[in-house]
Amino acid sequence: MRTVIKNIDHRRTLVLYIYDKERVLAGDFTPCWTMFQGKEDYITLYNDGKGTRWHQSIFDNLGKDYYFRSKCSFYSQGDEDRVTRYCRNDKLKGFNSLYSVQYSLLCKRQKTNELKGQKKIVERMKPVKSLPRDIKGFMYRETLPHYIFYDYAKGKPPLNAYCTGCKHEVSITAVRHNGKGICPRCKKSITYKSRGRRGNIVDRSTVQVIQKIGENELVIRTVKSYCHYRKSDTGHAEIDMITKVYAHILDEDRKINAQKFESAFYANPDLRNVKPPQEEPQPTQIDLNALIEQLQKSPELANTLAAIISAKPTC
Repeated sequence: MRTVIKNIDHRRTLVLYIYDKERVLAGDFTPCWTMFQGKEDYITLYNDGKGTRWHQSIFDNLGKDYYFRSKCSFYSQGDEDRVTRYCRNDKLKGFNSLYSVQYSLLCKRQKTNELKGQKKIVERMKPVKSLPRDIKGFMYRETLPHYIFYDYAKGKPPLNAYCTGCKHEVSITAVRHNGKGICPRCKKSITYKSRGRRGNIVDRSTVQVIQKIGENELVIRTVKSYCHYRKSDTGHAEIDMITKVYAHILDEDRKINAQKFESAFYANPDLRNVKPPQEEPQPTQIDLNALIEQLQKSPELANTLAAIISAKPTC
């Protein structure tokens, strides 16, 4: 590989000429790749002998195999030193210094593209209100499993029993590890766990929050929580909870959704034969307030609605 620094469009640019060994031995000294490395970006012109095309890959990904630099070498020490000076990295030299610069630029490019892709989603979600204030507390109390952790000593009753449901110490007798029971204080269903025998415990739960965001729009937000009891925890420790939120906006024809709800809830849950009604001169309006009230009264209908939207997201 040969290198040179040129002024292109009033900018100092490192140009790398990468030659194919077999083509050189055959007398063809045309570079297979010509890479233009700037301070803020890079691009490569590929010549396969039949034509040219532009690549945006980093140097390591130019060839068919990963780690392309392991198959390349500089023509002279001056070519390597030129790359090192241009990349301004005192700890790395040659190909390694080039990779460091290009990887940083690649991450920046990917972040920019990611933000562009999310812009539409962000704009679409602007009218959506924040999640209920106590969503984490609700999920912890009502959807995650609970335990009573206790200390066991042979010939003695369980000591220092602690319920994760009500977060209080309780008195228990005649229990066994992994046995099922009811907390004597909060009356929640629990599993008994001996601190000496249990390992790490990771629980997961999912809830769906339905919110009205417009006159003819609803949003279903799926919230996933992870609760981790580490082996070293006595049960009193603060619970780690990570909440991930996904959203689906209902922007289909209201009439189609209404027919899906009716067919799923009152008839057969198999929706394969449900088809949109014929178009009418005047579109039918759905009372979303009444729909929300019905969903709140019927968990089965809410679950069916969530399954329909998860099967065909529209946002």
